[in-house]
Amino acid sequence: MNGSFGIFDTIVIVGVIQGIVAAIAVKFYPSNAPAKRLLSAILLTLALLSFKILLHTLDVWKYPGFRYFPLAIDTLIQPLFYLYTCSLTEKDFSLKRSQFRHFIPFILFQIHAMVVYAIGLIQPDIHAEDYIAENYLQYNAVKWTEDLFALFSAGIYWYLSFRKTQMYRK
Repeated sequence: MNGSFGIFDTIVIVGVIQGIVAAIAVKFYPSNAPAKRLLSAILLTLALLSFKILLHTLDVWKYPGFRYFPLAIDTLIQPLFYLYTCSLTEKDFSLKRSQFRHFIPFILFQIHAMVVYAIGLIQPDIHAEDYIAENYLQYNAVKWTEDLFALFSAGIYWYLSFRKTQMYRK
């Protein structure tokens, strides 16, 4: 660690803990509504995104076990918010198999992250890990693509959610 643990880190840690506790509380609240499961997933995803920030602000990512920790969840929050909006605005909403297509980008990016992480763990040092991740597994190029995809999909899913909300109000 870099030795400087500031107020920002404290706030993020409290947010991570709060997100996890809230996700558990929502999950175990007595109801079978799909909105409840989606809200729990949103809270857990937000907590994991905050944990991802901590890996960098606390310089934990410099240690071999955390170097390429597989948290490729930047593309997960957008479809979760959209499906949550659908669950609140549609009368008999239920999660269907066909809706899981929204999660294909997340699954692909997460698989890549897990492969990079697994291969990185068996490397003798960080330099070898970085070399293989970048030159053979195109880690930074894939992360850049993930970030770009997350940005564009956010606009699309926010628009769809806004439209769904407007239709519900009418």
